[in-house]
Amino acid sequence: MFFSWKNKIEEAEEYYEKGDYTKALDCICQVETGTESQELLQLRIKIYKALEKYEDAINDTILLLKFMPDSPNVLNNIANLYYKLSEYEKAIEYYDKALLINPQHELSAKNKSIAKNKLSVKRKELLKDKYDNYKKNKDKKKYIQNTLQEAYYYIDKAKRNLTSQDYLNAKFNYERSIKFFEYVLQEEPNNIEAIQGKQNTENDYQTCLKDYDNYKKLRHLQRIQEIRDLISTEQFEDAIVEINELLEYQPQDLELLHLKAHAYFNIHLYKKTIEIYSIILKIEPNAETYLLRGLLYIELENFEEAIEDITKSIDLGNNTYNCYYNRARCYLFLLKIDEAINDLDTAIQI
Repeated sequence: MFFSWKNKIEEAEEYYEKGDYTKALDCICQVETGTESQELLQLRIKIYKALEKYEDAINDTILLLKFMPDSPNVLNNIANLYYKLSEYEKAIEYYDKALLINPQHELSAKNKSIAKNKLSVKRKELLKDKYDNYKKNKDKKKYIQNTLQEAYYYIDKAKRNLTSQDYLNAKFNYERSIKFFEYVLQEEPNNIEAIQGKQNTENDYQTCLKDYDNYKKLRHLQRIQEIRDLISTEQFEDAIVEINELLEYQPQDLELLHLKAHAYFNIHLYKKTIEIYSIILKIEPNAETYLLRGLLYIELENFEEAIEDITKSIDLGNNTYNCYYNRARCYLFLLKIDEAINDLDTAIQI
């Protein structure tokens, strides 16, 4: 059975490369339900895209999340498919999910900006059409009432989002609500209800941003503590996995980098530890890290590099017994006897 469905996938791949997408899809559809693999789903998604069956492609890409639940690229692809269907709100929702995992995901940020512009244009066109109809019927008042109702609708959605700590969607819904108040004020600048509604919503929006920031900080502290717990129980490989997830969107977090170096050191991956210390020193040169890297160079018998790092540590004010004693060891290994004696004399005096 394994060879059967694998053969069907290979056959479908050949048809796809030839541009015969219909036959490729026929082959894929002959694979039994329940044998969906990552490979099968990725190929079927490509075929659906080529056939412009975007809804089917969305369904399969969502299934693909089971294999890659934390992949911003998969979430970005789902958003792109919704964009193809002109469902810009859903597209933005999935771009936001991708950015929640990796705030520095450039494709999602760029695509979200494009989708927001498209959504804005679409809404303006819809509102313009509505307003044109209302104007024709001399019913500006009804237009304003309906637009205010839209504003309150999105306020209610934002508040429901906040109850489940869904800050991203709350933020988005507050922004939409503010826009609807602005639409009213474009037509009636002195509308008291719209002025007050916009002001109150902007205040709630700012509170939402602060709460979201605090939530992220708290969650970060919780993750750091979880990593420390893993390290304290000597689960170093698991700690490294957790650290790498956080470093994807906080690549210069010194606390995370030091924890990663500590974990690598404890499983005796000294070259990996040195790589992390080198990153730290580019961000924040300091005496302690130069000494730690120097001691690792000694372990690897790279005595010249060790001397260079320990000397930098001393130059930065680390005039300790540990520095002079270990630099003396390096000099002895390199048969630089006079330098070794000088450092040992200094270490004894300390």
